[in-house]
Amino acid sequence: MNPIHLFEMGGAFMWPILILLILTISLALERLIYYAWTYSAPGEPDDFLQKGDLTEPQSRGLLDRILPDTRGRFQRFAPIRMVMNVRARHGGSGQSFDAALQRAGNEISEEMSRRLSLFPLVSSVAPMIGLLGTVAGMMESFQAIAASGGQANMGELADGIWVAMTTTAFGLMTGIPAYLFHGLFLSVVNRRLSLMNRTAHYLEEQGGHPIREAA
Repeated sequence: MNPIHLFEMGGAFMWPILILLILTISLALERLIYYAWTYSAPGEPDDFLQKGDLTEPQSRGLLDRILPDTRGRFQRFAPIRMVMNVRARHGGSGQSFDAALQRAGNEISEEMSRRLSLFPLVSSVAPMIGLLGTVAGMMESFQAIAASGGQANMGELADGIWVAMTTTAFGLMTGIPAYLFHGLFLSVVNRRLSLMNRTAHYLEEQGGHPIREAA
């Protein structure tokens, strides 16, 4: 069956599902670009924070070698940005080390998690809209059977139910990718937050001394 034909058979309930699908794809592309734009593999804090210097790693992973702008991505990577923001605020604006560290960490954490809550919302709402469309379609089918005095044949009944279930199928086709994207992006955010926490502990162990620019 042609997907366009199936969409037309699904009726009015297909339009909100289509909007949610477009929203999911758009958000996924935006987050993929953002995480790639800010990706780096600097290792552990004692690898890129050596003797007060912010140092780019000499060995990089496969993805780090494939993506362009290695130096720019290193400076945009969440733990590195946190260190640079702490240095600027603690050294330049006079904020205390703890206040600068907490503010920088919160800002970057919120930026990495931005709009991720929409994915579980779509993964829940899209199948429910599809199910609602199926129920509405089956009600119409059974109403037609009742109006005909129960004389409708099984072929007509099966055809009506089959058409009605297309909304559930499209709802699941939208909800499942949204659920998978949410899990994928959440794992990326959690790994970066974990490294940010280790970096913060490392800075605290070093006494909160200002960090110099990357070599």
